[in-house]
Order: sequence, then structure tokens, then C-alpha cells
Amino acid sequence: MPTAKKKVVKKKSTKINKKSEIKNLEKKIDILYNRLDAHINKIDNVYARLESNFSGIEKLLSFFRLKK
Repeated sequence: MPTAKKKVVKKKSTKINKKSEIKNLEKKIDILYNRLDAHINKIDNVYARLESNFSGIEKLLSFFRLKK
């Protein structure tokens, strides 16, 4: 009965593994920060539009109050 050859897995040095892991985590953090920044910008834009619309509504209401 033939025996199966075992695969030999070479271990990389832990220093290299840690450095590459840190680099990958830094990339992920950068991507998350960019996404968060984009969301914050969207929220700011919506808030600015709401604020301008609200001030427009206030002007209309004050105009109609003065007219009475």
C-alpha cells in the first residue's frame, strides 16, 4: 500500500507575518476612515439642505404672519 507524501509547510518568520498583518490592518483602517468621511460629508450636505429649507419655511411663515 503506497503512503501519501506529507506536505511540508515552511513557517515564515513571525516578524514578517506581524509586519504584513499590521500593514493589512492599516489598509483596512484607512478604507474605513475614507468611508466614514464620505458618510459624514453626506450627512453634512443633508443637514445643510434641511437648514436652508427650514430657514426658507420660516421666512414664508413670517411673511404670512405679517400679511394678516
